[in-house]
Amino acid sequence: MSTTSGESAKAVKNGNSHAPPPPKGVVALAYAERSPQSPADATFDAWLERAVGAVEGALRTLGRETVRLPIGRNLAAALDEIQRIRPRTIFNLCENRPKEVVREMHLSALFDLVRIPYTGSSPLALGLCQNKALAKAVLREADVRVPISEVVMGPSDLKASVGSPMIVKPLASDGSQGINEKSVAHDIVDARARIAQIIEMFRQPAIVEEFIEGREFRVGLVGGRTPRALPIVEILFPPRPDGTPAILTYQDRWGPLSPGSSTTKCPADLPVPESDRIRRAAQRAYQALGLSGYAGVDLRMDGRGDAYVLDVNPNPDLSPEGVLAQAAAAANMSYPALIAEILEAASDRKPLAAGVAKG
Repeated sequence: MSTTSGESAKAVKNGNSHAPPPPKGVVALAYAERSPQSPADATFDAWLERAVGAVEGALRTLGRETVRLPIGRNLAAALDEIQRIRPRTIFNLCENRPKEVVREMHLSALFDLVRIPYTGSSPLALGLCQNKALAKAVLREADVRVPISEVVMGPSDLKASVGSPMIVKPLASDGSQGINEKSVAHDIVDARARIAQIIEMFRQPAIVEEFIEGREFRVGLVGGRTPRALPIVEILFPPRPDGTPAILTYQDRWGPLSPGSSTTKCPADLPVPESDRIRRAAQRAYQALGLSGYAGVDLRMDGRGDAYVLDVNPNPDLSPEGVLAQAAAAANMSYPALIAEILEAASDRKPLAAGVAKG
């Protein structure tokens, strides 16, 4: 019998450790406690509830017993609850809330400290990927092609090294936060104006990157330190007669569909040499950053056929309508089979194992 967000959830929230423990061998689904403080939080909570419910349902289909572990601000209560449950594995669905930048890696560190296997990547890998400049520095050292970029603390810091057009993003963010139709700048004046907006909105530095024009793809990867690539997903952008650059915005990723929304196609229509090049770049990025379990790598291919890694997403969206599940389906993998493979990778990790892959 699976335990849901009843007694256990209340125990975490209230610090009550007197609830009866769930059966041994249970999988604990860890995720951020609901906190509807803004429309963005409400959208996040609705998405997270769908993802948690779907993973829970898949685990039940696989015959696994589950307990929900919503984690709020009281980390001491969360630690007490984990110690009480002593799950065999933690299915880590913890995500940064809108405008949060470090909580996700802190919670995976908590799981490391209690020495319980958990799904997804280590704290170090999560932290590296959260900081776009650090991630790109690691990828460059591993000979993975990435756009030219520079970090700026203010509008006046921007130099002309990136070239035009350029795209301006928050330095530490994920899920396309801070990306909208005005993110691509065609000259240094526009870029400085956008930098000012990003710094004011997110209270952090901005990263300015060379804008790679071309087709956009996402590669889903599953497995341990040597992942296998799922069929490539292409992001399809509708015609833009006003000349607005084709980019995946926050609204595209999380908002309701509209006539101007991007769509996806899987598998992408690519010649074998180009698809192989994209898969190799994604796998090298995954290994260079020390990821584990599952990830999504965003790339663009320019007119010369060169593949650039734009972003690396450890522990990406696992909702059934998400891109990773779409890619798995294209590989004839059911949703429960995808969840099973991610769970199996967790059992192979060593406690406190973290770090960037060598070589």
